[in-house]
Amino acid sequence: MVGRNPARFLAPIALIAFAFALYSVVKDDEAPTGSTPASQTATATPSATATKKKKSSKPKTYTVKAGDTASGIAEEAGVDLETLMALNPELDPASLSPGQKIRLEE
Repeated sequence: MVGRNPARFLAPIALIAFAFALYSVVKDDEAPTGSTPASQTATATPSATATKKKKSSKPKTYTVKAGDTASGIAEEAGVDLETLMALNPELDPASLSPGQKIRLEE
């Protein structure tokens, strides 16, 4: 044991400490918090409230992009796939083309 460098013993300990610190930071970053930071808190303005109360007569639509699927569009829009298909009876999910308009609500 005479003549051994103390770094041989400290390096594994430092590696374990680093791994633990990294895990702690990543774990805390992914943990959901109960409060929203002040920078992300939504405040209602009179114009935003007025626009929410008005019901537009124009139905909500989605324009198909390259690589979209019917189920992906339904999930993104928060609509059941069955509802999407019922609103668009002429829609063929196997042949969606970019630029095609799809109704999302009545």
